[in-house]
Amino acid sequence: MSEPVKILLIYSGYAVKYRTLKNTNQVRFRRDGYNIELCGKDLNELRIRFLNAIEQAIPHKKPVTPLLKDYLNEWISIKKTTVKESTLKGYIDLINAHIIPAFGDKHLDEITRADIQNYLSALVDKEKYRTAEKLKVQLKAIFDVAVADYNFKSPMTKVEVTKYEVKKGNSLSLLEEKTVVDYCILHRKEPVCSAILILLYSGMRVGELVSAVLHENYIECETEKIRKGKAKEIRKIPISPMLKRVMQYIDFEAAKTVKRDYINRRFQKIIQGRHTHELRYTFITRAKECGCNLELVMLWDGHKFDKEVVTSAVDRGYTTYSDGYYFKEIEKINYEL
Repeated sequence: MSEPVKILLIYSGYAVKYRTLKNTNQVRFRRDGYNIELCGKDLNELRIRFLNAIEQAIPHKKPVTPLLKDYLNEWISIKKTTVKESTLKGYIDLINAHIIPAFGDKHLDEITRADIQNYLSALVDKEKYRTAEKLKVQLKAIFDVAVADYNFKSPMTKVEVTKYEVKKGNSLSLLEEKTVVDYCILHRKEPVCSAILILLYSGMRVGELVSAVLHENYIECETEKIRKGKAKEIRKIPISPMLKRVMQYIDFEAAKTVKRDYINRRFQKIIQGRHTHELRYTFITRAKECGCNLELVMLWDGHKFDKEVVTSAVDRGYTTYSDGYYFKEIEKINYEL
């Protein structure tokens, strides 16, 4: 059995230890990037050899990590190739508003779990639950790449954010729907009102409006919820009797030029406490209330899943509806306000 570990000398505040095995003294020093192993019978000679080895050795220290704000430029350039422009804009907005002001001037490996946890907890205390959750997800994505590049421990381990209940919208009541339609007809010269009417009676997402093309009996648009790199999905939304009634008040091309935020602000002015996406909920709800084929409703609105539809996405893939049935079914969306 070898003898207990003993101290050969003190170097730079560290105890350089050795042990004896079969009359030979063995030294290992692994500190500050140094990795030195020596052996010899004479301790004085071993001390001299160790000091010489230290002077000649080049420590293999881990690379110095960059400042977070500098590293983010590289991270964004990577994301540009993998996410859509709208998603990238959301990342950049969070980076500029929160990540750089809070952590930008720190080196990646200087940012601690406590730093991040305290920042996110402060947002939660201000009831900014969604922002805190989005930041947690984005910071984890950033550090997942950074730790692979620079080999340090991620500070995102065991960072917690209070769960919050996502606020779901509701379809408009018939009275609210009439209020919206009457307002838009009264202000029909404003492109934003044309946009609101199209969204109300087509079920398109706001971001899909810019890609919309009006045909004789349907609107064609590019489905927004498609990951970058996937083939574009073009869908046809038949023009319902409800949309036909207000078509004379709609400037279709002008509607496509209206910014998303402006549409939302105007809609909230018409119906306080509501969000533009609830126009989409209204279209889908009315289609179901009017007895339309639920699978067709999913095709019209570009949904992949609906808990009320029993068939799977695979089953729907084997179903090709005739144009006659596809366009006739929309005629059911016909009711009085």
